Amino acid sequence: MVTSFSSHTGGVIPNRRRHTLVSPAFSRLPPPVIIVGMHRSGTSLVSGMLSLMGVYLDPAWPRAQVDSRVVPPGPLMRRNGYGEAQAFRLLNERLLQQAGSDWDDPAAFLELRSKASFERKSLLTMQSATFSSLKRQFLYGLPYGPHAVSAWGWKDPRTSLTLPYWLHLFPDARVLHVRRDPEKIADSLIKRALAGGPSAQPISVKERLVKLATDPKRAISLVRRRMGLETPIVKAGSVLDRDYCHELTERYVSECERFRVLGSRYTEIHHEDILLAPRTLATQLAEFAGIEVTPEVIEQAAAFVSQDNILPVVNAMTRIERAPTTDLTTSIMI
Repeated sequence: MVTSFSSHTGGVIPNRRRHTLVSPAFSRLPPPVIIVGMHRSGTSLVSGMLSLMGVYLDPAWPRAQVDSRVVPPGPLMRRNGYGEAQAFRLLNERLLQQAGSDWDDPAAFLELRSKASFERKSLLTMQSATFSSLKRQFLYGLPYGPHAVSAWGWKDPRTSLTLPYWLHLFPDARVLHVRRDPEKIADSLIKRALAGGPSAQPISVKERLVKLATDPKRAISLVRRRMGLETPIVKAGSVLDRDYCHELTERYVSECERFRVLGSRYTEIHHEDILLAPRTLATQLAEFAGIEVTPEVIEQAAAFVSQDNILPVVNAMTRIERAPTTDLTTSIMI
């Protein structure tokens, strides 16, 4: 059922008296924590911290078997990406593609998003997914059954664009907006595009080997770029265009900022602040997610961002920018 928006919130929040029916498997869970923000802004880092504190965000996340502590991701998960539920990402991609859009070209979707017919079709797709793909591919990882989950949600930057629809399904959701210096976002987008193409998803070792086998010419071209022997053609409107990266970031941020009207159910967190004060930010994240955690768990989440974990990755990425390498098997997801 398509809902109307409350007029006093500028058409952002669905009318609480009417909402789109979802599967009981989801409706009996507490309201989700939805992580939004521009690509490369730090959403994975925030998702990792929340997962370490017990928030269910990614069925693939390794969970402890003996006690209540959650196991941090190993090297393979760090390289391939973590904290993102594939089922939600694929559904968001489908919604964008129905409008002829993609994550880096959202204009057509944003133009159609409020059109009644497109909205009905999209909400029906999402509603159906809660009974099928989302239920099957996301909820299977619940460790102790739905009633034992104190907090859950998902992370996908595309949700920054589709969030008005998701609030039809989950009107009491909490929205966590992750922000980062736009210049740093542009640096990361361009570096990733040079290393492995424009995809917003991290490329696993297996996928890189497949690309090498199926398209060796392009793979060689990527190696030459990393060695500084070949200069890519920068087209306007692509993520190789720094000005367009800034424009795209501004669009995502403005879409997220619309939900400040949610009041206490909306918060913003800056990537730079996490690196400077991980314990403080971990405590704030736990409070926003509505979970009770021990000091030990806070330390565990903070250690995920400590000198022994994320900061060496940041330093390594800086060194890569200064000294090109031919290693195409490493993709760090921030």
